[in-house]
Amino acid sequence: LELDVDNVDIYFAIADIYILKNDELKEIETYKKIIQIDGKNKDAYEALIRIYDEKREYNSILDLYASADKSMADCFAEYMVLPPMFSRSSGTYNEFFELSLTSEDGYKILYTLDGSDPTVSGIDYSVPIDIDCEKNYTVKACCVNKKGLYSEVLTKEYSISISAPKMPTVTPD
Repeated sequence: LELDVDNVDIYFAIADIYILKNDELKEIETYKKIIQIDGKNKDAYEALIRIYDEKREYNSILDLYASADKSMADCFAEYMVLPPMFSRSSGTYNEFFELSLTSEDGYKILYTLDGSDPTVSGIDYSVPIDIDCEKNYTVKACCVNKKGLYSEVLTKEYSISISAPKMPTVTPD
């Protein structure tokens, strides 16, 4: 009897045995071996993601994504959180304004105005932020999905400097 080391079906059968034996570590190793043989094997990715999700090992899912073939991106969709979008670019403004933040996927948005990390001390975004004082603002924001996974934290800096109006020119009649 000879084992065809490149036959992923055999490895799936081995993984099934490890499932029956409740040997999760060997099951994980087997799915990783399948991915090593066939980097585009969606069933193996989904099996690993299921295991990691049940254990709430989201960093393991993100690590798996980082090494995955990009054609497997749809397997990871619910774990990928896009950052929020800002209504204004960083810059110097000579007017006050309301800053709107939006999430493409409708996720909760957290933000700070003091440059601190919104994943630690963020305020829940619900209404536009008033940028209404002459000063510098450092706005940091991220999105968080229902699993508690955060997007990249984006930073925008705004400087508000209102110029004094020009003196009127008076001419004699």
